[in-house]
Amino acid sequence: MSNHLKGYTSFQKRVIKGLAELIEERPFSYKKTSNNHIEIKIKDIDRVFYSSGTPSDHRSYDNFLSDVRSTLRQQGEPEPVLLLSGKDRSETDKDSIDDRRQASLNKITRTIIKRIRMSIEKIQQDEWKAVLTEDDAHDNILRTFRDNLVEREIQLAMKLKKEKDYFPTAMIKQTRSTIGDHLDFMLPTPAYYHDLLKKKLVPAFGDKADPEEKDDVSSDQPDNPEKCTSPQVTVQPEDRDQGMNLRQLARAKRNKRLSEIKQLSKSEISSLIKDFQNALEQKHEEDIQDLVAQIREKGITLAEIRERLE
Repeated sequence: MSNHLKGYTSFQKRVIKGLAELIEERPFSYKKTSNNHIEIKIKDIDRVFYSSGTPSDHRSYDNFLSDVRSTLRQQGEPEPVLLLSGKDRSETDKDSIDDRRQASLNKITRTIIKRIRMSIEKIQQDEWKAVLTEDDAHDNILRTFRDNLVEREIQLAMKLKKEKDYFPTAMIKQTRSTIGDHLDFMLPTPAYYHDLLKKKLVPAFGDKADPEEKDDVSSDQPDNPEKCTSPQVTVQPEDRDQGMNLRQLARAKRNKRLSEIKQLSKSEISSLIKDFQNALEQKHEEDIQDLVAQIREKGITLAEIRERLE
């Protein structure tokens, strides 16, 4: 049993399993609410479904699935992404090589999706850490992280497969796309991570965060990355706070630094550029003065220095 499902009741686990069997390849996500219910979202369905921690009566489970099934019929089922395993095919199709390969690949795909769904909390934490550590645009970080995860899962499933089959490139490509589609639906968007990152970074140059940034991120996105937040920074008195923030900003990854600087207005950024240039010139002048003082203190002549430099 995955750690993620240990927080769910036996009834909720049954609902999740039954839902996965009912909607088959269609992506869905779920999370617990503050009142111990589970919130379920299904791709291409505008409605959000809820289920309690315990059944209200002996028909609660059947009623929930019937409600989902009825909604699916009203929305209209899209064409399946994957070919079915062969139950609805003719005997000739069942015996075909391509059909057997596709059935085998479908089974692998369903297993991978189930494994990802059971580990989605840990995956989201790892993805959040990648956003914090990688020096690239968030969209690129997330795409690379998810593509690599899908590829690892497929390779692992192929190695564990007892019968080694050859799968055409088109089939593997479709499998990657299907698993990636599920993964994208279960994980947050780049905008969610961008907003979360702004909350975790220390505001630049001692400025207070915009009150609007304190609002919760869209409820459409999971809350899990909060469990892997960056270390808390102790607020220092104002005269030291600015220096600490500048040093922290200088040590931050480039994408984090740019994200923080862009919170300033254009005039503020221009003013800071001038201040940095002036500070650079002053520091260079101070280095020269320090060097001159050392030369005089040690009794070294300019001719001796010039001779050594030539």
